Amino acid sequence: MAKKLVLHSSTTSPCCHAVNVLVLSRPGGFVTQNCNGCGKPQPLNLPELPELRCKECKVVVAKFVNVLKNYAYKCASCQKEWQLANLVPAWHEKFEYHGFAIPNVEIYF
Repeated sequence: MAKKLVLHSSTTSPCCHAVNVLVLSRPGGFVTQNCNGCGKPQPLNLPELPELRCKECKVVVAKFVNVLKNYAYKCASCQKEWQLANLVPAWHEKFEYHGFAIPNVEIYF
């Protein structure tokens, strides 16, 4: 298994004004940003995604794409793609449970 990256969104949390850490919030690739101070999750919006450097050609990846309603990065140089959900740790690896409601979505466990 590849090592997970600790990525921060480009905004700070509204609760503690701390950095937000990107985490896999639910199976299927749903990513949120959680306050590094108190752990509270909040939605992640496209402009808040950090820039990444391509693992293959080392070019800064500036193009973000939506694949199956999940965020992904695509290198403009070599065309390699990465699902954001596969890069970041699961929420429980970094934070206590807070819950994150998704309107009109039923979750079955």
